[in-house]
Amino acid sequence: MKLNKKNMVVIRFMLFSLFFGAGNLIFPPFIGQNAGEHTFTAMAGFLLTAVVLPVLGVIVVARFDGLDKLSGKAGKRFAFIFTVLIYLSIGPGLGIPRAASVPLEIAVSPYLPNDANRTLWMVLYSALFFLVALWLCLNPGKLVQRIGRVLTPSLLILLVLLFISFVTKGNVNVAPALDSYQSSAFLKGFTEGYNTMDTIAALNFGLVISTTLVLFGLNEKKDRISHTVYAGIFAGSILAIVYMMLSYMGMCSSGVYAVQENGAWTLRCIVQQVFGDGGAILLAAIFTLACLTTCVGLINSISQFFFILFKNFVEIYLESMEHRIKENTLMTKQNIFYHHIAPYLGEMKLDEITPKDIIHWQDQVMKDNNYKQTYLKTIHNQLSALFNYAVRFYGLKNNPARLAGNMGIEEVGEMKF
Repeated sequence: MKLNKKNMVVIRFMLFSLFFGAGNLIFPPFIGQNAGEHTFTAMAGFLLTAVVLPVLGVIVVARFDGLDKLSGKAGKRFAFIFTVLIYLSIGPGLGIPRAASVPLEIAVSPYLPNDANRTLWMVLYSALFFLVALWLCLNPGKLVQRIGRVLTPSLLILLVLLFISFVTKGNVNVAPALDSYQSSAFLKGFTEGYNTMDTIAALNFGLVISTTLVLFGLNEKKDRISHTVYAGIFAGSILAIVYMMLSYMGMCSSGVYAVQENGAWTLRCIVQQVFGDGGAILLAAIFTLACLTTCVGLINSISQFFFILFKNFVEIYLESMEHRIKENTLMTKQNIFYHHIAPYLGEMKLDEITPKDIIHWQDQVMKDNNYKQTYLKTIHNQLSALFNYAVRFYGLKNNPARLAGNMGIEEVGEMKF
């Protein structure tokens, strides 16, 4: 199955927006201001760790259907601990709170009155920020449309507007490179690329893209991987272009004013130079959109990981049955689930599978295989048994397989007269 061109573009823009957060705005202009005449050498190293490695990370995670499966190569216990720590650190431990605090401190706080209550403003801004993020995340099916078609194009338009305005109206004075950029600009840029945290974030976002492709009907793994590769190359290319734009503005401003505290203040000076005091609105919009899209991506990826997918529940169910039934019966169950059920329903959330989904699964199984009616009935019974187990022990409200009705027929016994 193939995606139409419109959806392909939307998914690729979505991946770019997931990566492009506060750190991606801060570091390139700061590198440009510090590296000066050696900016392009420094950016060559920066692009390796801020673009190439994250794109490869997304592809690899999609290839293994999630970070937990990838890290599972080192053992189940390591996989669980490592994956949980990664998701917690990049999400609620750091990335998600920073998504609200950075745009507030950089784009809002400097323009508040001196007597303003900073704590109150922080609470109000954070509440509004996370309410919008919640609204975007409540309907994952529309997430790709809202981010890929609205937020990301808006962010790119603002960035291009800033760059064009700087090229036409900004002051240019390139200064010599400072400190370590003088002797090892490439290595310095290489290490700075890790500070964007995109290499770690890629371990989260690979699952988001893979799940999104499933929502678009790409059930075949090879199709998802190929589209993930295309999305990664596209998103990486846009990231590289934006990074070069930001670093170019930092480089051209390196001799205009003193080196700032960080890249956020460098960008603020550039906006102030081009747009004056009115540039505060543009800067606030750029930082807010960049941080909002990344925050939404983190929340969505973490929720997907911690919520039981059908394929994960299959493993829970089979492990529970391991000591309750005979070995041959267990092998039969494993064969049915892994070959006839999980490939169709594996990426869906357990409590979101409806009778309509079961009917669609039945149609696909009967279409793809020429099984006897009795074996089709056996397959359906195994699925229904799993849902009964979930209803009894995991609080599932009902059994959608039972509501959908049977597939196949029971074996007819011999009639005796």
